[in-house]
Parts: sequence; C-alpha cells; structure tokens
Amino acid sequence: ACISSHRTFLGPNAMLATIVRVLDPREQEKEERYRKIYSDQGVYRCHTSKACSHVCPKEIDVARFIALAKKGFLPE
Repeated sequence: ACISSHRTFLGPNAMLATIVRVLDPREQEKEERYRKIYSDQGVYRCHTSKACSHVCPKEIDVARFIALAKKGFLPE
C-alpha cells in the first residue's frame, strides 16, 4: 500500500516495528534502532500518503507513528 517512490525505503511495517522497539523500555539497542529510523532509508522517505494506515489489518494508525518519529517525538 505504500506509495513511496524511493526503492530503498524500509517501508511502513519495518518502520513501525522499529519504533515499537524504541518505545519498549527493555530495548537494549536503542541507538541502533534510532540510526535505522533516521537513516537514508528511514522515516524521511515516507510520503505521508497514509495508505499504510488505511489498509492495516490491525487498524493501527501506522502513518501517525511515522509522523511522530519524523517530528522527533520519540523518547530518547
């Protein structure tokens, strides 16, 4: 469902999984996860079409989490 035109974009599923790991207080590799989120293949490749949120079978607003990450609203 993602319409990102950049072929190296990790995609909404990988981005959400990485964001969820960052939010988990037990996560030991947060720095590595942040590097992935803010890499050249990360959240800034998202075009914010919100297609991922519309087709998510679990009705998760994936685009919202990606947007929060883009704005830097993830805890450190």
